[in-house]
Amino acid sequence: MNTENGKIEGNINITEDFQLNGVVTGSASVINGAYFKLNGVVSKDLTIAAGSSVDVNGVVNGNIINEGGVVNVAGVVRGSIYGPANVSANAVIG
Repeated sequence: MNTENGKIEGNINITEDFQLNGVVTGSASVINGAYFKLNGVVSKDLTIAAGSSVDVNGVVNGNIINEGGVVNVAGVVRGSIYGPANVSANAVIG
């Protein structure tokens, strides 16, 4: 699994297993069956394609759009969640 601890400018497509402990200044899309572990911040929307999976332990400042993947939220989502998601009791949505 690749790990990023710094800042990624703009939007990113995650195509392989990836852990973010830093910040993405744009949106993030998880595609191609990849796994994304978010411990940091996605400044805009987070989109999850079918067959992909995400663990949100950090912050999504936009919306989560689940297009058929697996989404687990234990952190903060400042927008809304579209599509199915497993939301822990400690998560903050909205």
